[in-house]
Amino acid sequence: MLTFKVLDTLKPSDDVLRMITNTKPSNIKISNGQTLLIERTNIKSVEPIIYELTYRNKVIILWEYPINEIQGNHFYIPTTKETYSFNEVRKLLSQ
Repeated sequence: MLTFKVLDTLKPSDDVLRMITNTKPSNIKISNGQTLLIERTNIKSVEPIIYELTYRNKVIILWEYPINEIQGNHFYIPTTKETYSFNEVRKLLSQ
């Protein structure tokens, strides 16, 4: 049986929270992420910070990873299966 050890808890940064609140979503749901170690294997696993943003006509689910985990970009949107930088997400949310 696999056992996991939590190495670090990932919390949203102030810059990301400020960016999100500036776009005025009607509902925000945030789940903290974790860096896990699979014991006896020394394999690390990263669970991202998950933002669920509800606007009048759309819902955006945004995953935030620590830098260098996914192609140098922090953000991933599972519906489009693409990675985004901070500035690209800011432009996307302001539309």
